[in-house]
Amino acid sequence: SYRGVIARCNDLASERPDCNFAIKEGCREMSTPTTGSLRRLVRIGRYLKNHPRLVWKFPMQSQQSEVIVRTDADWAGCRRARKSTSGGSISIGEHCIKTWSKTQAVIAKSSAESELYGVVRGACEGLGIKTLCADMGSEVGITLELDATAANGILVRQGIAKVRHIDVGVLWLQEQAAREREPLHKIDGAQNPADLMTKHLCSNKIEDHIRRLRLEFREGRAEAVAQLHSVDNCGPQEVADEEEFIRGCEAIVVEYLKRQLKEGKVSGQAPGPGGANAGQALGHGSAQDYGQALGHESAQDY
Repeated sequence: SYRGVIARCNDLASERPDCNFAIKEGCREMSTPTTGSLRRLVRIGRYLKNHPRLVWKFPMQSQQSEVIVRTDADWAGCRRARKSTSGGSISIGEHCIKTWSKTQAVIAKSSAESELYGVVRGACEGLGIKTLCADMGSEVGITLELDATAANGILVRQGIAKVRHIDVGVLWLQEQAAREREPLHKIDGAQNPADLMTKHLCSNKIEDHIRRLRLEFREGRAEAVAQLHSVDNCGPQEVADEEEFIRGCEAIVVEYLKRQLKEGKVSGQAPGPGGANAGQALGHGSAQDYGQALGHESAQDY
């Protein structure tokens, strides 16, 4: 049951950056859940019950030329494995279009290293969005915003210097920054909304970061949400009568069979499961009953 519920939460995580980190941590325990895992899952459920609706706002704006990528990392935040978490958000103007929270595969030996891995992850996500925009005919650049001074210092210089333990595979971003393809900007850590995806925060900070992402908590359900219809209120044209809906479906089947008969693709007897006629396939005792149900006097008219 734990795996099923946390999987449903994981499906929701892409639309709820306010609990993305908590859901990610819960998914890490899917293989061997414990009583502590269940307690944390209950807390996620309580939070979602108190904040059932998060609205992503996309106000009208002029055409934007930059994709803004904000990144952050929590060094050794996992107490068991001491792995770090990378988090970030991607915005085009005032429109937040993506957020993520990922556990780093490599155990970082310093906060600068974990922040570096977080920035590289954000750069990869930004390149993906840039390629997607290019496919849609919009050429945009990438701007990386980070709050780590040490990681910024590693990226603005060339080479590995005294951090030789860092995988050279992540240093491609140095060349990109040197060519100003992905310029780096230092921002205040308290103003970085990517902090929301890397650690547990108090409610005040969550609300502050939600506002910076141009999101908004609201009560109730959206007016345009799809409504669930009962059997008596369903159908292509939302007919109120179930029998009328069934007759409409049967009329469609009849028209299809008529066309097939005219084209000579089927014989006079309508095909059905196991060679039965169409009336028996639809629950009628015989073709005679089916023809009369559709308003015909006999099976011959049908």
